[in-house]
Amino acid sequence: MRRVVIFRLIPVDDPPKGLPIASPTSSEREIHKTEPGVRSSPFDGEPSPAQQTAAKLLLRYAAFARWSRQAEVTGYRIKTRASLTDLHVDLFDVTHNEVLVVLPSCARPGIWEALGRLHDQARFFTPLPRRVLLLPDEPDADLTELLLVQHVTAVWPSGPREFSRTSSML
Repeated sequence: MRRVVIFRLIPVDDPPKGLPIASPTSSEREIHKTEPGVRSSPFDGEPSPAQQTAAKLLLRYAAFARWSRQAEVTGYRIKTRASLTDLHVDLFDVTHNEVLVVLPSCARPGIWEALGRLHDQARFFTPLPRRVLLLPDEPDADLTELLLVQHVTAVWPSGPREFSRTSSML
């Protein structure tokens, strides 16, 4: 058994004196261009098979976008003042104003997470870009409907050097 003293401090009128207070309207952020798919990982070692699959798919799509769509593509690293970690944009199509997130599978939990990433990343760009989810296969009808309702376009490989896409509602 041990004794613990708990202090609960409640501000009376003002924020505490002497502490740096960030303005709630502060929107300072740094946005740096990177190569498509570049991320800094806190872990050393080999990427997982899923990460390798996603990286290969992303490189394949980036080559397709440059060649077939005549697109300028890049990646971004976004550091916000209030966050300890950076946001990594897998691929941004500058020519067509699209932010893209890649997934190694069409599993529903991964798609839910990717939707959150897409919406979070898109808000850092002006004008608001179209949101695109790069998948290894065509999504089923239910997931396609989910993506359409969320204003997200699905893209998947449809041949050796081709990709198909759903249309978004935007």
